[in-house]
Amino acid sequence: MEHTKLGVVTYPNYYGETFDIGRVIEQFHQSNVPVLVDEAHGAHFDLSGFPKSSMQAGADYVVQSYHKTLPSLTMSSVLWIHKDAPYREWIEYGLQVFQSSSPSYLLMESLEAAQTFYESYDSTLFFEKRKQLIVALENKGLTVITPQDPLKLLIQYEGMSGSSLQAEMEAQAIDVELSDEDAVLWILPLWHEQDRFPFEPLLERIERMTLTTEASTVRDSQPQLFTKSSAYQAMGMHPSRPIPYQQAEGCTLARHLTPYPPGIPSLLKGEIVTADMIKLIEYWQSRGFHVEGLTEGKITVKDE
Repeated sequence: MEHTKLGVVTYPNYYGETFDIGRVIEQFHQSNVPVLVDEAHGAHFDLSGFPKSSMQAGADYVVQSYHKTLPSLTMSSVLWIHKDAPYREWIEYGLQVFQSSSPSYLLMESLEAAQTFYESYDSTLFFEKRKQLIVALENKGLTVITPQDPLKLLIQYEGMSGSSLQAEMEAQAIDVELSDEDAVLWILPLWHEQDRFPFEPLLERIERMTLTTEASTVRDSQPQLFTKSSAYQAMGMHPSRPIPYQQAEGCTLARHLTPYPPGIPSLLKGEIVTADMIKLIEYWQSRGFHVEGLTEGKITVKDE
């Protein structure tokens, strides 16, 4: 880490999984490397019954997206800076350069309201309703996986893909956060006294769900992607065109292909498309994955 300027860590991940963030921060600090923690999904951390925030573990900078888990307007987030963090002047200068000189008072007011909500929040009712909800899901025959963050629930049904389960939930007007190949992810609200969440109707909709085993419950393993025979060339703005992915072998990708979840580019702009890449895209298509950069069976390639 001799020439490392900054360590960037995501905590928790999208599924609410955490780890020993204190140990990771300590390892960076032993090499005199400051740490920025992307704690976007942890604005509610440190509440009773929830994981500890990385701010309790000595992180130098922590980014929290209040709007993800606290009652705040979309786009309202916070950057916390430790009083002893290095580069503080640089960060403040960068904020002056890139932030708007006309801030939204609506967003700032919503942040203040969310902070007030956070500071006075009693999680007792949340955990009572969460327990009741899990019982209702399990009584329906669903499997509920509970990660370290109690605000997240991963829900499965034997014999149904995640996308099929999501479709059935949405048929009952139950909106989910996302689905992957095997499960659906729910993000729960921070229930509190006199909230307006339709909790009883939710239990009724769960009971009305129709869960059926799909014709094929055996899932093929994800094909291996070999890139040894592929090539990469950095490219900026360049004329491009959409073509069916089946016809793209030998072409240069002009746009990342990013499956959600997890939202990490798998095939990169500038890579030469190989037969194995086409097999991977076909796999995504057959499983109903949402892939940014793949639209109606077409991908964007460099217009040679």
